[in-house]
Amino acid sequence: MQATPTPTATPADSSPRQVPHSLSIYVNNRPGVLMRICQVFARRAFNIDSLVVSQSRDDRFSRITIGITGDPEGLDQIIKQVGVKAE
Repeated sequence: MQATPTPTATPADSSPRQVPHSLSIYVNNRPGVLMRICQVFARRAFNIDSLVVSQSRDDRFSRITIGITGDPEGLDQIIKQVGVKAE
C-alpha cells in the first residue's frame, strides 16, 4: 500500500488552513477497502471533493485517487490511518 499526498495550488480566496490535496493510494482489490478508507476521512471531518477508483494492471490491486480540502496537520494523521486500513 502506498499513500502519497500531492499538494495542489491553493485558490486565493481559501483560508490558509483549508489547503487542497490529492492522495493516491494503491490498495488490495478486496470488498470493503474503499468504505474503510472513506470512513477515516469522515471521522476526521474531511470532505472528499473527488474520488477515482480503477483497477491496476495486476487484478489483485486497485488505485484510489482522492481529492480533499482541509487542514494539512489533519491530513498527516489521515495518511497514517489509511495506511493501516488499506492493508
